Amino acid sequence: MTPRLLYLGVFLALVLTSCDSFLYQEPTTEISKNEALSDLESVESSLYGAYNLTMESPNAYRSFLTYYADLTGGNVKINPGLTSEARTELRRIASFSSLSDLTVESYTALYEVLNAVNNVVNAVPALSDATQAEKDRILGEALGLRALIHFDLVRLYAQPYSSTDDASHRGIVVLTETPRPGQEIPRSTVQDAYEQIVDDLARSIDLLEGRPFDPAFINPINAKALLSRVRLYQQEWTKVVTLSNDVIQNSATTLAPPEDLVSMWQNDYTRNEFLLRLDGSAYSTYTLSIDWGNTRSDTSPTLSATSDIMALYDSTDMRGLGPEKLIQRTVDEGDTLFSSQKYPEPPNQAPNDVGVIRLSEIYLNRAEAYANLNRPEPARRDLNTIRQRSDPTAAPVMASGEALLKTVLRERRKELAFEGHLLYDITRYGKDVARDYCSEGPSCNEPYPSPQFVLPIPQDALTANSALSQNEGY
Repeated sequence: MTPRLLYLGVFLALVLTSCDSFLYQEPTTEISKNEALSDLESVESSLYGAYNLTMESPNAYRSFLTYYADLTGGNVKINPGLTSEARTELRRIASFSSLSDLTVESYTALYEVLNAVNNVVNAVPALSDATQAEKDRILGEALGLRALIHFDLVRLYAQPYSSTDDASHRGIVVLTETPRPGQEIPRSTVQDAYEQIVDDLARSIDLLEGRPFDPAFINPINAKALLSRVRLYQQEWTKVVTLSNDVIQNSATTLAPPEDLVSMWQNDYTRNEFLLRLDGSAYSTYTLSIDWGNTRSDTSPTLSATSDIMALYDSTDMRGLGPEKLIQRTVDEGDTLFSSQKYPEPPNQAPNDVGVIRLSEIYLNRAEAYANLNRPEPARRDLNTIRQRSDPTAAPVMASGEALLKTVLRERRKELAFEGHLLYDITRYGKDVARDYCSEGPSCNEPYPSPQFVLPIPQDALTANSALSQNEGY
């Protein structure tokens, strides 16, 4: 049994009620956190539990966050043969007509992780049986995990950083400690949320410096990679380049070679290109392969690639449609669907791990930053590295200026398809969502700016916390 599985039960008994009391004002009956997290073993157990909790709910990293931005952005459609309540909910999300009760579990799941991490962060300084190196490792990992959760919350529930000149628009409830029962906390600004994320990552990097690379845990390399993404959203282009250089030059992993572009997703999740992945081994009841129909069972798939994304790939591109490529044709009850092979059924029907950051994203972050800094040569070099890996016959990109930036963003869409990026990559540039394929009415396209580009705050959370305000349009 892995340490994560061993410690999960102890951890859940400690954390979940305190989170529920914040969201829904239920009474707290758990033992004191100070008593429960009083030694190295209990704090390490809680840290393992926090990692596990990221994958507990299919409404967070284990499913929803991998496809939400692709479903709304236009890379993914819903299996027309499905008639379940889930299909109805997904149709509303895809058509930018979400209701607050549809996303309550995503909101709850992410704040549960956040509360769990904060319990660890706040317990570390008082540990008397831990060395300073042990304290630094635990605190560094917890801060990096907290930054990840805050970042995904602000992407889901707040408008893009660039929506206002100083990012002073409404953000999220930023938590650096677990709230007391009945405590009411207002939403921060987006600027304040990003400042907390950047500060946590900077501290994480400093505390973890010299620690070995393991993509299943926060480490200095993937903390820098995440910070590269955060700075990209802030349009801090010079900082993106500096961070990306560090990750690319010092990472213990490399880009997968062309011959492994498909198999790296199927090799028992020892993915040699992943900088950060979340371990799904503690949960065996749901896998992403079910969403995509990549199972040996008769389960109908939920999702399918759209003609919009498939049209972007040349016939020689290994990321496109074909029997030995990353998108494959399947038929479900007479409906032809197109299944991403990024989520195959793992050996022995084990649950999927979920990749959060790949090295190829860092190359594209740097290419985008170079393009915005009017440095076309290094931008083209990074762009061609990714393009020609998946299609060695592709002609090198020679564009510059706005044409180069457009090409970088197009390549980003192709490379990171089905990994949870597209909607954010559209809206952070203030662009409209324009989908050629659309069967999920009433709205196929959505002009920028739109209140529908963020999810609603769940009504239960609003009821429990009178200091909390709903997003515009809901």
